[in-house]
Amino acid sequence: MSFRTHGNIMEHITVGADVYGNTTAATTSMAYDMTDYDKALFIVGLGSAATSAPGRPVIEVKQSSNATGALTTVSATVAMGGSTNASILTAVKAFTITLATDATNDNIVIVNGTTFTLTTSTVLLAVQTASAASANYFGSTIDATSAEGLEHASSALAVIMNNTTWGIGKIGAAVTISTVAVRVEVVDTASTYFTVQTTGGAAAIIPHVEKVEYAVEVHADDMTTGQKCLTCYISTHGEGFDGKSITCIRTGRRAGGIVDHHHGLYTKTT
Repeated sequence: MSFRTHGNIMEHITVGADVYGNTTAATTSMAYDMTDYDKALFIVGLGSAATSAPGRPVIEVKQSSNATGALTTVSATVAMGGSTNASILTAVKAFTITLATDATNDNIVIVNGTTFTLTTSTVLLAVQTASAASANYFGSTIDATSAEGLEHASSALAVIMNNTTWGIGKIGAAVTISTVAVRVEVVDTASTYFTVQTTGGAAAIIPHVEKVEYAVEVHADDMTTGQKCLTCYISTHGEGFDGKSITCIRTGRRAGGIVDHHHGLYTKTT
């Protein structure tokens, strides 16, 4: 007797997870056996409470003949996370933007290609939501180099980022978390990542990594003959992260049944 069913998620995939503490050292996950699996997806998550962007680690998926065998790279390396100069962040799920005491007129922060410019111009701020030409200016008519001016400016930045017309829209949400800092994160279940950079005063408007995520997929056909295990490797990464996680999701042929790839259904046999 045999039948087809959509079944439970875990009937289609196998999930393995590793969690690591704060370290700047290279990290290697456990080895995952690809026997009877067609594909593997490694999801790497990094978190940081640092006051400046961590280094940019390189993510690799490596193969071996068994769980303790020598590792050789299968996938292309992927640079992710923060940057060495704290001015460009990529694959970021959550970050903060801090206005330093020397933040001043015309300093810029760019989020996913949208430019937000700090200004003390009363004219620009007065028509901030009246025209696209001035929509992405934020700031305060109070001296921007004063503490009070920065407090007003950070609140204005959160408001304009959340503007449905000129802000970052459904990609993320911004909220003022202190007198001089704004936190931005992906909302709901959006799979979008942020790319953030600053210009015209990189030390004045500073983005900080909080959460980073990257995914690397490998097919069994990509593996060299005789190699059957996959391992995820994270290189050293400068200032470090407070925590790291590596999740491996495998799918394909399973003991006790097969996946019907044409129909996307799991076939059980008895």
